Order: sequence, then C-alpha cells, then structure tokens
Amino acid sequence: MKKALKITGWTLLSLLSVVLIVVCVAVYVVFTPERLTPIVRKYVPQFVTCETSLDEADLTFFSTFPEFGVRLHNVCLKNPMPGSPSDTLANVDNLTATIDVWQFLANDALVVNAVILDGGYANIYTDSLGQTNYDIVVASDDEPDTTTTALPFDLLNIHAVKIANLRVRYTDDQNRMHAAIDDLQAQIGGNYADTDMMADVALQLQNVLFATDDTARIEAACSTRCFMKLANLGVPFPVNAYGEYVGYKTDHDPRQRATSAGPLTSKLMTEALEASVRRKNIPIFDQMLAARLFVEDGAVHGLLAVDLTRVNEPGHGLTLFSARHIVL
Repeated sequence: MKKALKITGWTLLSLLSVVLIVVCVAVYVVFTPERLTPIVRKYVPQFVTCETSLDEADLTFFSTFPEFGVRLHNVCLKNPMPGSPSDTLANVDNLTATIDVWQFLANDALVVNAVILDGGYANIYTDSLGQTNYDIVVASDDEPDTTTTALPFDLLNIHAVKIANLRVRYTDDQNRMHAAIDDLQAQIGGNYADTDMMADVALQLQNVLFATDDTARIEAACSTRCFMKLANLGVPFPVNAYGEYVGYKTDHDPRQRATSAGPLTSKLMTEALEASVRRKNIPIFDQMLAARLFVEDGAVHGLLAVDLTRVNEPGHGLTLFSARHIVL
C-alpha cells in the first residue's frame, strides 16, 4: 500500500512538473519582450505622474524561482523642478518585481513579494517651500474607477524592497542640507497595502558626504557645551534634589528641553560672560554700534563701527576693527 502511494505521489509530482514547464514555456512564448514592453509602458502612468521611459521589459522565472517576475531595463523617471540639480529623479539599470501569481488568479490581488533595484542613480530634491520631486505617486480616488484603463486588480501589497549599487544625491533647500551616497545597499521588509505600511529597514552606506549651512542646526549641535559653560560661569539654572538640570516644555515641543533662570535669564547670562572676559583682561570697547562687516572671498576681515561717544566729533566716531573672527 505504501509503495503504491509513493508511486502515485511521484507520478503526480512528475505530471505537475511537466505542466509547470509547459506553462512556463507558454508564458515565455506569449509574453515575449516585444509584447510585454508595450503593456508595461501602458500601465506605468497609472502608478506615477512623472515622465517615464524604459528600454525593455521581460519575464523572469528561473532567476526568481518559485515566483514569476517582471524585469525592466534602464528605467528612467523624470520630474523637473526649478533649482533641482537634475531633471532626472531616478535612473535604474534593472528593476525587478516578483509576483504571486496564485493570489492574482484566485483573489484578484497583486501581491508583489519583492521589488529589486540593481544599479543606477537617484536625485532627491526638496525646494525652499518644501515641495519635492519624488511626490510622483498617483493619488488614490475614493470614487470607483470605471474607465477602460483601470488597473486589473484590487490590491497592491508589497512585501520586500531590495536596493543594490545605487548612487544617491540628496538636496534639501528648505533645511539647507546636502548629502551624497556612492553605494547604497538597502533591504526593506514588511507590508504595504493601500495607505497602511509596516516595514523593517536595513541599510549599508559607503562614501557618505553630508553638509549643511543651517545656523540653527549648528547651534543645536553645540548647545550642550554652551549651556554647561554658562552653568559653570555661575548662571543659576534650576536643578532638582539630585543636582540635575531640569527643563520645561515650550510651544510645539514634545520634550522638556527648555530651561530658564527666571525673567532676567538673558541679563544673568551676559553678566556672567562679561565677568569671564574681564577676568581674562580682554579689552572691551563699549558704546560701539556695528555698522558694516568687511567680507572678501567668503571670509570676514574686519568691522566698521560707530563710537557713540564721538558722533559729533570729526569723523563722526567711525572706528575700524581688523579681525579674523567676529561673533554676531
């Protein structure tokens, strides 16, 4: 009995393998790159709003076994914006999406098990008003789509995204930040369906360059050291029973990061700093009104000031300071 079941099982498995091979051959014969490429080009605009182009689309099975996949070659997304370093948003050498065929046939759902981006370039840009060049996904419509070009499925669900050998340039004019990554490797696992998304992200970055000219960000980076200097100079910031500095919440700040020594905090701070300067015998020029900075090749070389005690004298109290460093 066991031998008969074993033979029957192997027979069914062999027949299934033959059927699978026939189906694969039939799919490859029907969906040749010449036939598949126009279909992909037709449906891509229903996902994104920007200009798109691709060289060729073909099916994969053996390289993505046990799932079918669609591989796009030289995919280019263009979304020009004033100020952007390039009109191109992304140019991907090879973009592959593996599809769960059974879910599509049984439940009319497009389950993309993996999206693989291999090689290419991405230019991510945000202008001074916060508008971005990557906001290209077609907005969902609450009204049912009854047009003849409606997508032939009800649900888009992505399980994993893999990125390899991608060069990225990031420019944010609003926050005045710039970054560049020569070789981005990323793996994102999770689920994306409709408006819900859950994901785990693993990143590998090489040759990362980052720059910012945001004064507020630089001040925040040095704030701890500056605060402790003021505290060590004697500014009486409040502490708890354990000697820890305590804070309070300010508007639109979820954390207790602000502190105060009372209504005269600024006065106490300047007095403490002035006392420190006097202890070091550093000259203080009082009653001086700064009028102009002398700048050349992006560097400050001096300051023109008005001595308010000599405004009515010849020269009207104009005083020139030569200095390599000026703190405003």
